[in-house]
Amino acid sequence: MKLSEPVRTCESIPVVDLQGGSEDEVVREILKAGKEYGFFQVINHGIQEDLVNDMISIAQEFFEMPAENKACYYSEDPREEPRLFTGLGYEKEISPYWRDCFFISAYPVAKFEHLFPEKPDNLK
Repeated sequence: MKLSEPVRTCESIPVVDLQGGSEDEVVREILKAGKEYGFFQVINHGIQEDLVNDMISIAQEFFEMPAENKACYYSEDPREEPRLFTGLGYEKEISPYWRDCFFISAYPVAKFEHLFPEKPDNLK
């Protein structure tokens, strides 16, 4: 898909089941979903539901903070970490996807924990 092409609408997003077949089949499903939709939902990944829910809550808390609290993380440099950015070529997109993104490496923890924001408290 090119950014200049309209987005194909769908009733649901692709779902990739990590326990739904051989490794080759799962890889093919991921590649297909990535090429056709650009994203997908992963199920049967083995990550505990409470951990996923905690991460969603922490992310929501981060993005709801006042802009001035997040401004120090904003960067257009893709090599910068941590990095907060908005959109992707927003002014060039015909059908813009408005989104805020926060990128930070997290593993191994000891190597990156000094980069973690002070807020939200539970992020570390």
